[in-house]
Amino acid sequence: MEETPTTETFHEEMLHSLPREKGWTDPYIYLFQHIWCRQPHIKAIISFQKHFQAKHDDIIIASLPKAGTTWLKALAFATAKRHRFIPSQNDHPLLNSNSHTLVPFFELTIYSDNNPNYVDPSTLPEPRIFGTHIPFPSLSNSIHNSNCKIIYICRNPFDTFISFWHFSNNMILSQSSQSLPTLTLEEAFERYSEGKHPFGPFWSNILGYWKASQDKPSKVLFLKYEELKADTKFELKRMAQFLDCPFTQEEESGGIIDSIIELCSFGKMKELEVNKSGKIPDRRIIENKHFFRKGEIGDWINYFSPEMTEKLSKVIEEKFDQSAWSHPEEEWLKVNVDGACKSGTTERASCGGVIRDHEGRFLLGFTKNLGYCDVISAELWGIKMGLEVAWEMGARKIVIEMDSTYAHQLVLSRVQELHPCLSLVNAIHQILARQWEVQIVHVLREANRVADFFASCATHESLDLVKFVQPPLDATHLISADANGIGTIRGLAS
Repeated sequence: MEETPTTETFHEEMLHSLPREKGWTDPYIYLFQHIWCRQPHIKAIISFQKHFQAKHDDIIIASLPKAGTTWLKALAFATAKRHRFIPSQNDHPLLNSNSHTLVPFFELTIYSDNNPNYVDPSTLPEPRIFGTHIPFPSLSNSIHNSNCKIIYICRNPFDTFISFWHFSNNMILSQSSQSLPTLTLEEAFERYSEGKHPFGPFWSNILGYWKASQDKPSKVLFLKYEELKADTKFELKRMAQFLDCPFTQEEESGGIIDSIIELCSFGKMKELEVNKSGKIPDRRIIENKHFFRKGEIGDWINYFSPEMTEKLSKVIEEKFDQSAWSHPEEEWLKVNVDGACKSGTTERASCGGVIRDHEGRFLLGFTKNLGYCDVISAELWGIKMGLEVAWEMGARKIVIEMDSTYAHQLVLSRVQELHPCLSLVNAIHQILARQWEVQIVHVLREANRVADFFASCATHESLDLVKFVQPPLDATHLISADANGIGTIRGLAS
């Protein structure tokens, strides 16, 4: 997180120094910490980062605006608080309060200057549940350093845009001193497709939490709105398990999961009096009814022109392709490699990888027990073994991919004489100098998951290289998903 001024030092001069663009519900939005923000959000984010102290049992509900936030907050509240508030009881808080009141936003409510009903977060009953639209890298240090849980919900950007466009115009129309015209679909679309919208760019927000969920699966749970709609019961059980409060067999057979789903259903919440006529007390210009429009999947098709569909599809493909396994060109082979270490220091380590053709077909897998070494050496061993195996099978045009930024930089740069990995890097350079074409590429972890599988399946009984001419059964679904673009960030956002 970049260093920021405190709330006390925030002033107009700083605001004027920030890049700005036309706003959605305000004259301008400003680029702050790589986030497009309304002016009030900037001060709130600074205050949140400085003052919020996370507790280990806190729950953070994160999302882009209009991505299913209202629904997920209700589900999380009902699940985490089910022993205090029985979901079937007639006086359940969700029957009398909007979920945004029960699960307040950091930047829009708790740390907002416009909050007339401030609640000290330290006084809230545990487990405390909060909401945020702030991207993962800009969360407070106390959240990053604690064992609190984060649940992120991602929705198809096409539907998210349409929902946010309607919501923004409703906000403009509900202001007593309406000084801005409502946004046309076309002008809102241009800003959205460029990532110039509150808490955008949308691709950065999504990718930040997606990558965190891959790196820290016990801390960040990444949900898809469409999957939550398709099988709410399954996803709710997964969420409860993640929160360390799994449903018991007695609860499930007693219907408590079904009660939570019914309590939090879109139709149920939309028809509640509090959500038909009430207002969020901390954000007085927003009527609760504006949080409930349709909640449908695919409604965007009723608004988008073919040109808009093509443009946003290209943006999504360009921005999210970096995190998906991509097919090499015809006549080229792709070698994905990885190193695995029991811990981040010197422990039992292994390396492995997989070789596939331009159609994503499995050609060869390999794994090797390395004995005791550090994680960077394991990554470099994976690169070395991947190159050697590819050469031995006759490949002369390869793309070799790895998810270690440091190992990638070591291979591409000159290593100092005293560097502990000098001999390994030199051995890699000698293989690269052979008569063949090699592209060395860094990818995100989710684009390297099959290599991670092979790196982790080495036995510690032998130091021999083990080759697989057929993929292990447990790896077939990953290989198939990569080949078909299923289960990647691209798949969930397009």
